[in-house]
Amino acid sequence: MISYLSPAEAIAHKGLRLVIVQGMPSPWGQAAKTIFEIKGLDFVMAPLVMAGTNEEIVAWSGQNSAPVVAWKDEPPLNRWMDILHLAERLAPEPALIPADAWDRAVMFGLSNELFGELGIGWCRRIQMIGPALGAPQPPEFAVVLGGKYRYCRKDEQSASARIVDTV
Repeated sequence: MISYLSPAEAIAHKGLRLVIVQGMPSPWGQAAKTIFEIKGLDFVMAPLVMAGTNEEIVAWSGQNSAPVVAWKDEPPLNRWMDILHLAERLAPEPALIPADAWDRAVMFGLSNELFGELGIGWCRRIQMIGPALGAPQPPEFAVVLGGKYRYCRKDEQSASARIVDTV
């Protein structure tokens, strides 16, 4: 069972904070949480309600998405690469970013194909949202997520080919 602080408590916390989607295993949030665990970093978590307004988190971070990560008084982060760099800065060992430039370029390139916009995770999300948006009465979550992630039919139609190409 995950223990969450309220958004207000997490925002006021002076250490490392992580906002993740509550009640849903979001791959991006789970990745950030796992990075911190591998690094042995202490952190607190706050919930983001999927398809909710999340006013406190939005006011603080400018995001209604997760993960959001913040360290002390530094600005909140929401991009996977920025979160990884923060973790490396806070706990250099074990290193998750290769020291060798070629290996680092390959790692970031492959990671982008998995986690980045129109990467495998993004395409799978499009494949899940698309059919729901095509329903006679689309569920609210699909409408919200479709708008949030700029759903378009063209991206849905190319998603399977992008996934296969990447794999």
